[in-house]
Amino acid sequence: MLRPRLSIIIPAYNEGERIGETLEAALKAVRESAIPCEIIVSDDASTDDTAEIARSFGVKVVHSGKRNIAATRNVGAKSAAGSVFLFLDADTIVEASHLREILVALDAGAIGGGCEVAWTEPTPAWLRIAAWGWNKYAHFTRSPAGSFFFVKREAFESVGGFDEEYYISEELYLGRKLKQLGRLAIISMPIRTSPRKGFDFTLGEHARMMAKIILSHNRTVRDPKHLDLWYTRRSSTRRNDIQHDRQIMKEASGHHEHMPDSMVVGNPVKNKKNIPRVYESPPAASSTIHPEE
Repeated sequence: MLRPRLSIIIPAYNEGERIGETLEAALKAVRESAIPCEIIVSDDASTDDTAEIARSFGVKVVHSGKRNIAATRNVGAKSAAGSVFLFLDADTIVEASHLREILVALDAGAIGGGCEVAWTEPTPAWLRIAAWGWNKYAHFTRSPAGSFFFVKREAFESVGGFDEEYYISEELYLGRKLKQLGRLAIISMPIRTSPRKGFDFTLGEHARMMAKIILSHNRTVRDPKHLDLWYTRRSSTRRNDIQHDRQIMKEASGHHEHMPDSMVVGNPVKNKKNIPRVYESPPAASSTIHPEE
């Protein structure tokens, strides 16, 4: 069996609502890119049907159960066979161009990297500003986002992987270590990722959390008891209702919200509370995907 060059590692906790769309996109990207890949879902003790849905797509599922995003990423990496790792969030849509650009960046001398982020749906102004600010920071510091972080296996293992002492921002600490070994690249094509935390938690809650992290001199990032924004999953009902109300208000007023294309991709979320998920799964196969010639 041909060894995969790229291992796509997806950490997941109770992602039954989104993991199907993510895997559909990843499998399509692999087919279109013609790059030998494997896809691994690292399930972090999910209590929903995340693992079952992932298996229905014929991808490899490993179990973490650590309730620590850094540790869950490491569990996936330990089971990976590729010479390059791509850590992809479970609510993030990858395309073939991303996979091709990864290899171009590595062939040009980078040891890892990431890309800009774009939201998958319309968002409030503060979230668009947050994405803009992050993208500027990522380019200036060559800091990959956790939603899309690629790295050569050798470099990843030489620095010990993700530091499991950190419950958030683990990608920033890994990036700092990697930059001591070589160059990180920010590829040109943005990755589409969900803005759900911006709907699940208010701007005030985000601001208070950021203040707490700064004032604690980063001690907070080591204590999951204070990290509800990352370790508490609020019901999607609130997010759907917010989107629904915004749509009604726009239709009633006759106005349409204009947003920069670089910040918003896709259509508003529709209420899916009573709509069952149906996924077309690929035929059962090895977890390694070999694109047809």
